[in-house]
Parts: sequence; C-alpha cells; structure tokens
Amino acid sequence: MLLLRAREVAMSHFRPILQANGLTEQQWRALRALDELGELTAAGLATECAILAPSMTRIIRRLVGDGYVLSRRARNDQRELRLRISARGKRLVGQVGPAIESAYAEIRDLMQPAHLATLHRELQRFSERAERAGAGAESRRAGTATRRRAPSRHG
Repeated sequence: MLLLRAREVAMSHFRPILQANGLTEQQWRALRALDELGELTAAGLATECAILAPSMTRIIRRLVGDGYVLSRRARNDQRELRLRISARGKRLVGQVGPAIESAYAEIRDLMQPAHLATLHRELQRFSERAERAGAGAESRRAGTATRRRAPSRHG
C-alpha cells in the first residue's frame, strides 16, 4: 500500500498538467519515450513505458489520430509497427515539458537530496531484481496452476 500511496501522491503533481493538455499519464509516457529515445517498435514502446500491449495499441491509435505520433510498417516484417514522434508531438512535449519539470522540482524540494538519491537507487535495484525474478515466478505460478488442475491420486 505504501508504494501505491506514494505513487498517487507523486502523480497528483502531474495529473492537472496532463489533463489541462488533454493527455493521460500513459499517453505522456509514450510521447516522452518517443521524444527521448527516437523511433521504437510498438512492442518496444510498450516495454519502455511498462504498458500492456492491448492498452498500448489504443494509446498509439489515439496519438497517431491526434497527429502526435507517426507510424509505419517495417519493410522486412509487415507485422512490426515502427513509431516516431511527429513535429506536432515534439511541440506538445516542448509545451508540457517545462511544467512537468517544475512538478518534479516540487517533489525534489519535498525530499532531502540524499534521501531522493537513495530512493532512486533502491527503486532501481527493486525493479531490476523483480524483472529478473519475474520470469521464474511466472513459470512457477504456471506450474502450480498446472499441478492444481491435475487429478489427485487420493481423491
């Protein structure tokens, strides 16, 4: 609960900015990623933004429809969608970015620099460990689910 509460408190600094510009949190993450990283595949963008593929598909459709993102099919694999931020998207990031940075500054001001650095370091370590453990945990859960479905000898 503490992580969720902290996330909600942090996001309360950003949501009004995003809403005033007609953006959701997920749309902003996608735009920011494309602005910072350049062209990505749809799958790569979903991974970078930690958004499930079906949700990312809807986000991409909206951002392309609004003219913020350009999409094209890869030449060598028509299933692969390549995305990049458009000039209009760059203008939006340029417009929203300074307010977002101000919100980050407010959050930094609430914490001592050493505590913020420790928080970043520990969250990074947690994320890396959880990602490494994730594949093993998923296969263990799948194995458990399979075992549960198997008929019991005693029963």
